[in-house]
Amino acid sequence: METVTKQKIFVPTIDALHSFVNENGATASLKGFGNMNVQLPQSHVLGKRWFKDKGFNIHSSILYDFMEYNGFVAVHFPCKQDYDDTF
Repeated sequence: METVTKQKIFVPTIDALHSFVNENGATASLKGFGNMNVQLPQSHVLGKRWFKDKGFNIHSSILYDFMEYNGFVAVHFPCKQDYDDTF
């Protein structure tokens, strides 16, 4: 599947998650589970075009921005893993 097609699926999925968080985040604790199939940076100090670095892509940037805006943390970051994608 080419990147443009993947993005047409990925962006609406993140938008739906964002809507759900906006509607329900104040009334309940939220936990998300699933394979987002993107690599995220493990540092908060990022260059302007970090998503162009090896292993990252525009989906990394979209998911990172979503998680940062909502104060979410990937739970596997504190542990050493054999994979780079976010689950």
